[in-house]
Amino acid sequence: MKLYDMCAGYLCESIRRQLTLLDLDGAEEIRLRLGRAPRVRYGDREEKLSYIVSAEDMESIYGRMTQYSPYAFKDEISSGYITLEGGFRVGITGTVALEMGKVKSIKDISGMNIRIAREIKGCSEKIIDYVRGNTLIVSPPGAGKTTLLRDIIRLMSNRGRNICVVDERNEISATFMGVSQMDLGERTDVIVNAGKTEGFEMALRAMAPDVIAVDEIGGEGDIYSIRRALNCGVEIIATLHSGGEEDMLRKEDISSLVRGRVFDTYIFMHRNAKSRISKICDRELMCIWQAK
Repeated sequence: MKLYDMCAGYLCESIRRQLTLLDLDGAEEIRLRLGRAPRVRYGDREEKLSYIVSAEDMESIYGRMTQYSPYAFKDEISSGYITLEGGFRVGITGTVALEMGKVKSIKDISGMNIRIAREIKGCSEKIIDYVRGNTLIVSPPGAGKTTLLRDIIRLMSNRGRNICVVDERNEISATFMGVSQMDLGERTDVIVNAGKTEGFEMALRAMAPDVIAVDEIGGEGDIYSIRRALNCGVEIIATLHSGGEEDMLRKEDISSLVRGRVFDTYIFMHRNAKSRISKICDRELMCIWQAK
């Protein structure tokens, strides 16, 4: 499903009409807030539509996105999002109903953030030969780390590696009705909506992967899962939200892996429009590739 098809299929007519006035190429997010004008974000800028979103709009859009059966999407909704056909991921805010301390449902929807997922096939080709062993992609938000991770997974998988993606928030695969909306390669399996600890255990026990790929590591549980996989002889490729090398080393849990030389390859990214990948370093954090 393409972006304009998504808009036609889920958004109300008044918002669709406003969006047709914009060039949506390069758009990253469409934000809807109750009682406010929709906004479309493009990297470091945004466009504001001349329309106010009503409660009826929100109810109608939410109904279409959940196929008028929120229960069918309860696992995703309990995590605050819905995945649409085509890989579009919609964050949701509203009134949360809890059951035994866990999110049961969200009603009175007050906000939606439609994230526009795009594949950029081949974006890792110039650096793929430098990706060896356990790899950490270090990037600030919005620099394209998940897009790069996706392409590395695809290339590695098509080159013969069995990869298991532990996709905790369904951002890597954008799985819809059991089918990954992103091309992750011929030898890739995906575990969706499981926490990293549970997902790693499932992968190690049942899937015999050569590599486990995961997005946004950082917590103590993530570190334990990584060490567990390494002890089983499985390689890791992961991403980390960080402003760079110094910021990475200030993160206590991650720095223990860095100083222990767990990762063989570090890919550092930034928001530079010409080259999102700034440099690649080895396990000693010595630069082995630099963007020109």
